[in-house]
Amino acid sequence: MKKIRKALTFRASSIGDCLMGKYLLENIHAAYPEARCSMLVASKGSMIRDLLAAYPWIEVVEANTRHPRTIFQAFKKLYPSDVTVTQYSGRGTFSTGSKLFARALTRSGGLAGFTDAWPFNRGLYDHLLPFDSRRALRLHECDALEALDIPARVQEIKLIPKEGNNILENLNLSKNSYLVLNLFSGSKGRGLSLEHQRAIAHALQEAVGANTKIILTGGPSDEPLMRSIKEAVSELIVAPGLAMQELITLVAKSTAVVSLDTGVGHIAAQTGAPLVIMRTCWGYNWWNKEQYPRNDITVLAHDEFCAGGHIKKDFPACLDATSPDEVTDALRRVTAL
Repeated sequence: MKKIRKALTFRASSIGDCLMGKYLLENIHAAYPEARCSMLVASKGSMIRDLLAAYPWIEVVEANTRHPRTIFQAFKKLYPSDVTVTQYSGRGTFSTGSKLFARALTRSGGLAGFTDAWPFNRGLYDHLLPFDSRRALRLHECDALEALDIPARVQEIKLIPKEGNNILENLNLSKNSYLVLNLFSGSKGRGLSLEHQRAIAHALQEAVGANTKIILTGGPSDEPLMRSIKEAVSELIVAPGLAMQELITLVAKSTAVVSLDTGVGHIAAQTGAPLVIMRTCWGYNWWNKEQYPRNDITVLAHDEFCAGGHIKKDFPACLDATSPDEVTDALRRVTAL
């Protein structure tokens, strides 16, 4: 293996994508503890830094064309990278400008990326890897490591919280005394209607009874909908806009988590919390057994509604068909409730 002094990965500015970037960098860090490991995102840099606060050896750099100075600053900070891995794009192409930027940052022989519809990939990448929407994302990261001649010493994807926040005390909770419920994905195309959200919350409250509290989480912009759900299920504890480390701690110390296919679900999967996940047909490779080979994760999906390809619409059928009874039955399978 060649010596690696700088390693870089480009990631979409979402929790799931950045946690996969962390997994890649963990393996590089395990092989080259002295290497400077960086993650480049286009937005939400503060959120991603908070997400990875327990990993101080990962540097999160934010740069985008809306603020040209940040691009120059990023280039100065990250050049030259010995190995760079760009993100996969399962439904389109990764930005051409970002690909060219990655090429400019990276030494010859060190740029790895994944196939998409862009016709010039083979002339740009040193290692062009096939992207398979049925294959676990973790295995794609391992493909990139193998192509770069870096051993995949870390097999299981884990996330640890940084100690020191008081979220349980602030919400008057104790470990394993509550369920975390997340019904928000930031998009109606990956979401549930308010009526459906209320029905699931009500069914879960009936299933867990008075002895287990349900904490409804969401972003600041979700708070109006969260309040509307609480109007129908008054026992819920609404916790909008938690800081990332508060959210990680809340999830890690819960009895279980019920979530849409979103960041809260990935945090639960990686911190070890029992989990029920509701996904669209798009999310298969994020949630198959090769991605998270745990027995206490149950994935609910109705891919049969999109047998000819995903049907894009608000509250798509492949997610909307998930019933409250399915959710409560799945919760019983992953917990002792």
